[in-house]
Amino acid sequence: MHRSGSAANFEGKPLFGLDIGGSLLKVIYLVPDSDSGSNGGGLAKPSELSPAAFSKGVPRCVEEPSLTVQVPALGGTFHFSYCSTSEIGPAVQLLRRHRLCVGAESIHATGGGAHKYRKLLEAELGATLLPCNELHAVVLGICLMAKAVPDECYTFERVADPAAAAVGEERPQAIIIPSDQLGIVQPMRKIHRPFANRSDDFFPFLLCNVGTGVSILHVQSETDYTRVSGTALGGGTFLGLARLLTQARRFEEALEVAARGDARRVNMLVSDIYGSGDERSGLKLPGDLTASFFAKNIAADDPEADPRAHVTDDDICKSLVVMIAQNVAQIAHLNARIHGARRVFFTGNFLRRNDLALRTLVYTMHRWKQLDDYPTEAVFFRHEGYFGAIGAFLQTLDSQFVQDLSFDGSSTTSSCTPSRAASD
Repeated sequence: MHRSGSAANFEGKPLFGLDIGGSLLKVIYLVPDSDSGSNGGGLAKPSELSPAAFSKGVPRCVEEPSLTVQVPALGGTFHFSYCSTSEIGPAVQLLRRHRLCVGAESIHATGGGAHKYRKLLEAELGATLLPCNELHAVVLGICLMAKAVPDECYTFERVADPAAAAVGEERPQAIIIPSDQLGIVQPMRKIHRPFANRSDDFFPFLLCNVGTGVSILHVQSETDYTRVSGTALGGGTFLGLARLLTQARRFEEALEVAARGDARRVNMLVSDIYGSGDERSGLKLPGDLTASFFAKNIAADDPEADPRAHVTDDDICKSLVVMIAQNVAQIAHLNARIHGARRVFFTGNFLRRNDLALRTLVYTMHRWKQLDDYPTEAVFFRHEGYFGAIGAFLQTLDSQFVQDLSFDGSSTTSSCTPSRAASD
């Protein structure tokens, strides 16, 4: 039975979820398709909850209308926004002003700020704040969106013929992403990655979260997951080294200059060591493969020469992105092999708007598959960065709700009933 045929009942429940991090506050809110089944009729009208109206009054609040998505399983539309955590006061006042928690006895939030700002939230919203387990919230949010939103998941596919990829008869939505100056000789196209209504087509999987550091979870169901690995080589490493080595100071700035760089100017390649001809016979390694990051300058004819003479900040930042992504991909692939998982879902702020990192992850995992004959697939998400907030919102629902959903957004249950336990 499709959930779009029955309105979700959120009476007396908050219609938003919060992820309060150290630097960013992520907010998701649901606008019901109709007043039927909303929180007691006290909710602001959909027109009052437009992105422009919602963000008005919060300095530097960023609404992301391109991410707005209808979720029939919930009987409404998700909207997404973020602001600096320092703006939490005006943001919470905005939630109250738009009556997104009318009659709610409890609200849910995840992230460190759920503890730090607990008293503020409770005082402003007049409800008890229940901090959520961060990992559980993220896993729950991912499972809902993968099941309920058809185009949520995507990956990149290597193609031999760019012209054929542009046509893409089987996948007309294909998008060509050039891969020059990276050692990737084949272009790739972005494709949706739908899942079938079989549990073994989705579970088990690895969840690799690339934030300041990296955590890897082995996920066997919505409620069964274990942290199995990780590394301190993550997004914090990228920005920290970018600040030390270049003039870039902000993450977005470092990514912007990386897009213009050429990593071959700073990295030592296999061809730099073995040459580009028959000298490499038997190695089974392509000449454009990176042998050592940032080692190009040690092979210079004049060791006293300025190592930055022919290197730009753009080149350094590009090499940093590729270095982080390649190492994360290798660790993820090896963990997938150890734990018998065929798919790795990648999340984390380091990957947001970072196509260079995404295609490097895909390319590296594909190369490892060729080397050890163990196939792994790298999959990404359209709503990356908001799963903690989505999972916090879902805490108001019965714990079985997401588990009962099929991958067409339908369920064997007929209504979306809030959990009593969530507000006890």
